[in-house]
Amino acid sequence: MMFPFYQKQNEMISDFNALLVLVLGLIIRYLIAERQFKRRNVAGLQQFSSFSQGLFTTAIEWIMKVMALLMIILGIVNLLV
Repeated sequence: MMFPFYQKQNEMISDFNALLVLVLGLIIRYLIAERQFKRRNVAGLQQFSSFSQGLFTTAIEWIMKVMALLMIILGIVNLLV
């Protein structure tokens, strides 16, 4: 049988890790949205210097957004469990 203090400490560490993952996911989403906002012109369209840069940047940002969303979901689920 584990000591009650040790078990409570593990729960606190688990909650901290879940909160950390949640906050990191939110920060990543914010930074991507900020970069997209700064690239917009007067008409509201994103501007890139070349087609390949636009394609590469859009693909990387999409992957990062999906990873950040998974981090947010994982953080919320771990906090609730």
